[in-house]
Amino acid sequence: MAFDADFIYTYDGDRSQEYTAAGVAVRAGAEKVKEHPFAKYRVATEANKGTLRDFLDARRRAVEVVAGRPIGTVVRLEAVKDDKVIDVVRFRKVAGNPPVADTRGPEGLDRVEGMIRAEFPNARWAGDCVCKPDSDHADCAAVDYFDTQARMVAIRQRLMQDAAYFHLKYIILFDRIYFFDTAGNFTGSQDYSGIFHSHIHISVYGGRNGAAC
Repeated sequence: MAFDADFIYTYDGDRSQEYTAAGVAVRAGAEKVKEHPFAKYRVATEANKGTLRDFLDARRRAVEVVAGRPIGTVVRLEAVKDDKVIDVVRFRKVAGNPPVADTRGPEGLDRVEGMIRAEFPNARWAGDCVCKPDSDHADCAAVDYFDTQARMVAIRQRLMQDAAYFHLKYIILFDRIYFFDTAGNFTGSQDYSGIFHSHIHISVYGGRNGAAC
């Protein structure tokens, strides 16, 4: 399922905020490479080096290219002097956040369930806020889904790509458990000592102790 796209720029390794309009993102990012006397500017992609232009013309062209490229494509606005690139800002269209569900759990659980319902509609929901002793389900901070093995692996990968957004704590799939810290960093995995999971279990941070019991 497609979601509204947002736009970002990166400069010197720093990532900007997300912008809802390509023009706003490009204008903000272009300021980073603006002040270069006697320079020309070009809009380049992996497939096209671009034509040298005046700054304003290059900025206008960058808006068109960034808006028209698929999600994930990198578009460069380069400052060029004496045939050398002396400065560059990079733009990228990114997928907007998926819809958010309304669960009894914390924000992370709302985000997890909203994403799975939208992007993996065939997944069968198997419960979230349930009074299970010694489980994050008891704190309304976990959810289970059944699907084909391939799709459950795809769900795991999708969640791991944006672990901070989903507030992931850990994922259990098959005979493996995957851990994350509170900042969304993957901290490692290990063999799962419990029952083999034919479903995918997803736990998030922020649950309320015993909320389901």
